[in-house]
Amino acid sequence: MISTMADLLIRNVPAQTLAAIKERAKRRGLSVQAEALATLERGAQPTGIGLVAWLKTVRPKAPASEIDAAVEAATAAIRADHER
Repeated sequence: MISTMADLLIRNVPAQTLAAIKERAKRRGLSVQAEALATLERGAQPTGIGLVAWLKTVRPKAPASEIDAAVEAATAAIRADHER
């Protein structure tokens, strides 16, 4: 089987950025590598999909239907505010 994974080396990461990734990894019970990869994956997704993925990480125990309803309500509120 051919691997579709690749390695990525990021040099000169600001200390503040690394500290934030380490703290988030600790809170979520992940390694720094796993947290950095999750952050890259979220950042590489289109905004709408990234928002939904982020909401799922914030409230991982919430049913998908509840998350979808919250996203729809927020979207409706933003649209209404924009139309005003």
